[in-house]
Amino acid sequence: MTTFILPINDSAATDADTVGPKAANLAALMQAGLPTPGGFALNAAAYNHQIRHLGIEELLRAHPDVAAEADTGYQGLARDFPAQVSAPPKKPGKDASPEDTARWEQQRHQQSSQRICIEHAIAEPKQWRPLQRYLGRREHFQETALAIAGLVSDRAAAVAVALREGVFH
Repeated sequence: MTTFILPINDSAATDADTVGPKAANLAALMQAGLPTPGGFALNAAAYNHQIRHLGIEELLRAHPDVAAEADTGYQGLARDFPAQVSAPPKKPGKDASPEDTARWEQQRHQQSSQRICIEHAIAEPKQWRPLQRYLGRREHFQETALAIAGLVSDRAAAVAVALREGVFH
């Protein structure tokens, strides 16, 4: 059976390729004797198992016209489905040239700028959540949800048009 969990004080937990950069940095701090909250790390095998279990790869294969903007945690999907999944580039090593580091920073910023619009659009309906207690519970839910979705779509569309026309940057 594959082990998915590593204690943060395990020497293998300092390998960023195994557990990711955040957990690896925390493990390195702990092993250096600095105070840390402790804990555990999920390894790359856990990530791969979850992606397979959820059927994300099969969905991407079945729908080649679907594209996704992802964060750093999904670099594996971006590697395996480069035409469909965009994730920030992998950070260059400590011995990278200043030009490589600057190029990485520019590419990371560009991908993040594209992804942030999507994340804001997803977060937008949550801003309307306080209306729930004033507009009734179940009896008016569908009408309320449709009205809020319409407002959100109009606002998101206006922002997208403004971004495309260069009003915001």
